[in-house]
Amino acid sequence: MATGLRRFTTTALAAIMLVAGAPTLAHATPEAPTDVTPEAPAPEVQAPGEPTPGPGTPEDAPTDLPTQLPTDGPTQSPTNPPTDGPTDLPTNEPSEQPSGDRSAAPEDPPSEPEPVDDAPGPVTETPTTEAPASEAPTTTSAPTDTAASQASPTETAPESEPLATVAAVRHELRTGERLAPNEELTSPDGRYRARLQTDGNFAVFDGARPIWMTGDQAGGGGYVVVQNDGNIGVYGSRNAWASGTGGTGDGHRLVMQDDGNLVLYTTGSAPVWSSKYGRTGITRTSLPTATRLWGNQALVSANGRYRALLQTDGNFAVYDGSRPTWWSGDTGGGGHLVVQDDGNIGVYGSRWTWASGTGGTGDGHRLVMQDDGNLVLYTVGEAPVWASKHGRTGISRTTLTRGARLWGGQALVSSNGRYRALLQTDGNFAVYDGSRPTWWSGDTGGGGYLILQGDGNIGVYGSRWTWASGTNGGTRLVQQNDGNLVLYDAGGGALWSSRHGSTQPPTPPVFTYGTLRPGESAWGRVSNDVTTTRGSRMADMSLYLSADRSFPWGVEGGSGIAGDLLYLKPASYGEVIARMDAYERYNPALPPDNQAYVRSRRTATDGTQSWVYVTGPRQAVYVRQSLPWISSGDWKRR
Repeated sequence: MATGLRRFTTTALAAIMLVAGAPTLAHATPEAPTDVTPEAPAPEVQAPGEPTPGPGTPEDAPTDLPTQLPTDGPTQSPTNPPTDGPTDLPTNEPSEQPSGDRSAAPEDPPSEPEPVDDAPGPVTETPTTEAPASEAPTTTSAPTDTAASQASPTETAPESEPLATVAAVRHELRTGERLAPNEELTSPDGRYRARLQTDGNFAVFDGARPIWMTGDQAGGGGYVVVQNDGNIGVYGSRNAWASGTGGTGDGHRLVMQDDGNLVLYTTGSAPVWSSKYGRTGITRTSLPTATRLWGNQALVSANGRYRALLQTDGNFAVYDGSRPTWWSGDTGGGGHLVVQDDGNIGVYGSRWTWASGTGGTGDGHRLVMQDDGNLVLYTVGEAPVWASKHGRTGISRTTLTRGARLWGGQALVSSNGRYRALLQTDGNFAVYDGSRPTWWSGDTGGGGYLILQGDGNIGVYGSRWTWASGTNGGTRLVQQNDGNLVLYDAGGGALWSSRHGSTQPPTPPVFTYGTLRPGESAWGRVSNDVTTTRGSRMADMSLYLSADRSFPWGVEGGSGIAGDLLYLKPASYGEVIARMDAYERYNPALPPDNQAYVRSRRTATDGTQSWVYVTGPRQAVYVRQSLPWISSGDWKRR
């Protein structure tokens, strides 16, 4: 009986001691929102199949008022996919940064050399080499074993810890879950621990050595929580610390990794904060100007299906699940990707490896991984200037250049941000003042695109040709700050505007200077459709004899050339112009650089506006250097 009494006494005493030693949690203060919710993703940009341009006449009156905003985009896939895929497929659990102990602070970002002329990548504008000072990730210096009053982490001997508060081994903390004092997250290899101390300091340890800490005390007791807004918060008798990642979505998880990095991931595995590098500047979907992706970091679409991943070998790739759909195609060993202040996306490793070629398109850009699998770079005015599916769009913040296109949902935006020239997804082209339409093309063709053609005409094509400006010689379409959308020629003259229409005559005559002149070898091709001819001259041009001496080349520059103005029958005007284009080997839907001739609207010396076929820019270089000049400027006096 004495033995039983002693056992009872010993057991009761142990229970009393255990209960007495258990700490009590301080009252948790409410979790206040800490960040503004990011804006919704921008309209999707895709490209449709390109219908064959066809003849037709624009509708005279508006038939379909434009909608306020596009609701969907085209769906064309790239026509020239890369020949090989990324070389480093990502794992399901990418590290937020290349692994390795950097003593709580990253190495200096790799230098960004100026690209040389033979650098890879289809770029015309070279990335800038000056990285923003605020961009390099920073952290506090490594903590030392100082007194608790200086907020340094402490490592208490295991036997002094209250056993009742020690939780089972865990590697991650998910949204809504908490760590109590002396609870910790442990890396899978057991080397690293993220512990909330009893004084409220939250710290990461490499063995017994602290390598990162919050640097503040929550006042004793309290907890660490991954909040529903995406913030990590440390709470005690007061709010002590937060990661500043509110507004980055929900479904986060805080992971203690084998590389010693404590990383907060979104549900789509995008790293938004880490103990080594702080906030990454990444939301779930977008990367703004002057922020970076490091190796194994990714942008993730809102639906979680697509990722834009900077691999550790320096290749930048878009994935649909585990299947790569686009990649930059070059590797430079680690490094980073940055959306630069000049509008370029640049990838840098041991050397510069790739750029989007969008420098000079303004500032305030953002790179968005969309739910349709398209990775798109938008200006501050929501104009898409580059996309993984279609490359450079030819769009600056305000201007569309010759040969460039707008796809459904794309717009030109005035520099003051007030006006937009939007090609709607229904094929209607409209100018908006805010949400109010001020002009529209008045016809729809179901999706399609708008193009500033090589001949200077603006055309809208969908399931059929729907609208044209009826112009020639236009080189840039500009959305101005006064709300007027204006087409200018190379000399700065206005050829068309949304307020006043075309300033050019609808059916100008054609100035011929060679085989299409009356009585020459090709005159019979057009003679039945000509009502009148009149001799004239065209200034600032020269004639050169072809190599086989059968026709002349009319080249820009010189003292002028002689020719004839052909006035065509109105009923067959469009058909005759198309025949003449084919005869001169000119395609108005293509850029002028590689064409033999370009049909251009010019003014004859007597003041008559007319079409004239001018030698294409590249062909003209050969002609001037290699062929004989006709000094008289008159084919009939050669």
